[in-house]
Amino acid sequence: MATVNPPSLSPHLIVREYGGRPFWEAKFRDGTRQVKRRLGPAWLARAGSAQARPNGATYKGGEWLQRSGRPADGALNYQQAVALMSEVVETYQRDQARATATLIAAHIYAERPRTFRELAHAWREYLDRKGTKPSTLVGYDAMLREPGMAYRRGVGSTRGYIMAELGDTPAKDISAADVERLLSAISATSATPRTVEKHRIMVRSILNFGIRETNRARAGTGGAGGHDYGLTVNAAQVAEGPRQRARGVLVYYLPEEVEALARALEGGYHRQARPQHQPTCRVNTGGECACTPEFRVGRLKFTDPADAAQHLREHRDDGQVRSDAQDAAAVRVSAYTGLRLGELLALRWSDVDWAGAALTVSKAISAGIETSPKSGKVRRVPLPDQAITALEQLSRRRDFTQHDELVFCNVVSGRPIDGSALRRRFKVAQNAAGVHKLRWHDLRHTYGSLLAASGEELVTIKSAMGHANISTTELYLHARPATELAARFTVAFAPRTIGTQPAATA
Repeated sequence: MATVNPPSLSPHLIVREYGGRPFWEAKFRDGTRQVKRRLGPAWLARAGSAQARPNGATYKGGEWLQRSGRPADGALNYQQAVALMSEVVETYQRDQARATATLIAAHIYAERPRTFRELAHAWREYLDRKGTKPSTLVGYDAMLREPGMAYRRGVGSTRGYIMAELGDTPAKDISAADVERLLSAISATSATPRTVEKHRIMVRSILNFGIRETNRARAGTGGAGGHDYGLTVNAAQVAEGPRQRARGVLVYYLPEEVEALARALEGGYHRQARPQHQPTCRVNTGGECACTPEFRVGRLKFTDPADAAQHLREHRDDGQVRSDAQDAAAVRVSAYTGLRLGELLALRWSDVDWAGAALTVSKAISAGIETSPKSGKVRRVPLPDQAITALEQLSRRRDFTQHDELVFCNVVSGRPIDGSALRRRFKVAQNAAGVHKLRWHDLRHTYGSLLAASGEELVTIKSAMGHANISTTELYLHARPATELAARFTVAFAPRTIGTQPAATA
């Protein structure tokens, strides 16, 4: 853009009187606008006074004359006022040029096409205002990270598939081919079809947000910060992703397996020492182990991990024993009430209705923040004897059993426990218990499947689990025995005696 020299403002000095004292002012015209800037007290004297210089220059129609002597008290003589006026006018022109450039840049910025990255950030801020669950936002943030960002834990950096493929593209120019190329890049990393679909769903949500903002801006209802992204079609809506595999039958634990898991945790069988490899071992550079690692427990060293694990179990302190017993109770309560992990971690003793044999689920921990449950509704969950027994044992501990204290907490501080750490201990306990590998959330699926297998009505299961739709609860129908239906089908297919019709008469 060419630089335009500012026009001459032709400033001149004038004298204005304030409180009986004279002041210099710079007066000039900027286009059709007249501008005045006060410069400071004028070293002048009123005409006829003893301080007026004989034959001195006059100002304001002869009312004020040059004053004798050197200016004092911050006053300015004519020459000083002229020099200051030049500085003031120069500053004014510079400020005006800067303001004009800012307006031009803002106009250009407002008119230029916004990139997908800018749209994604606006969508993310919208989710914050909307009150989206913190754990959900954590997942979104992970998918929207820029390529090359270091992981918060461990080594390595993010691939940033979405931003690498779409970030710099104007949102209005994103095509179905762009989205399909993104999905293919993710699929090529051996990601599951479900993971690929999650990326497509998020891109679709971001573009839908852009379409809504575009419609609002064009209708004049966008408000401050609204923008016309130029979006009218959602490319992710028509893009073809990898074929989704049909959902398999849910695998769940039997009650005996739940108890085996709880006993493994209670006995401390999940406690293991980490191997310490030799400095020259290739495992330190990502290769296979080529040494005999040591397993240290305090000052003791073991070469057999089983010996180290046994030592850890046999020498647990009181806090570790209580923590392990609490983990076991968490497994039982989760499997026998169907609470989500966040709901379990937010459970307080005030939520336990011993007389009514029920739990009130009104809170959940999401990414370390206490929020409402996933459904947004408070529900009451029946407490079977298996869950009551686990809770009763916890209620006998010496600390943290007051009405408003957490049921599952740090046994030393009473603060909420880390859900990620609990899931890690759960995974190790699966090996010790000799059960198949499932996620912690599958304890909730165990609850629904066992109820369905017992013949419980879907409506009852839906209410206890806090599902928004009965279609979600139907997921557990696979566990229901088909014996009753098979018996009815047998009757339907049984041969029947068909009566002989009378012969027709002539």
